[in-house]
Parts: sequence; structure tokens; C-alpha cells
Amino acid sequence: MNVLSCKWIFHIKYNPNGSIERREARFIVRDFGQLAGLDYNETFNPIVKPTIIQIVLSVAITYD
Repeated sequence: MNVLSCKWIFHIKYNPNGSIERREARFIVRDFGQLAGLDYNETFNPIVKPTIIQIVLSVAITYD
């Protein structure tokens, strides 16, 4: 199994007047370690959005 390395990317968005609008963070997989034909089909990207968490919790509460 080929393990790929990862890193966090942090970025700050600014308003036109120079004040900070928001901060962004991304978790990036550095895929240059993949081998052609070996592990292109075996990638997994775990992403959980807040709406998915709300849906799962509401279903769990509904069905006790």
C-alpha cells in the first residue's frame, strides 16, 4: 500500500478596505507519490459537512 502525505493550507481573505473577511483552511493530499496504474483507483477522501452531521443526528433522534 502506498501512503500519501498530506498538509494543511491556510489562507486569509481580505475585504477591499484591507480588513479580514474570513479565514480558510484546507487539508490537501499531495498525490505526486501515486504510482501509475497501481493506486489511482484506491483513493479515499473523507469529507464530512455540517449538513450531513445534522441529517444523521436527526435520523438517529427520529428512530430513537
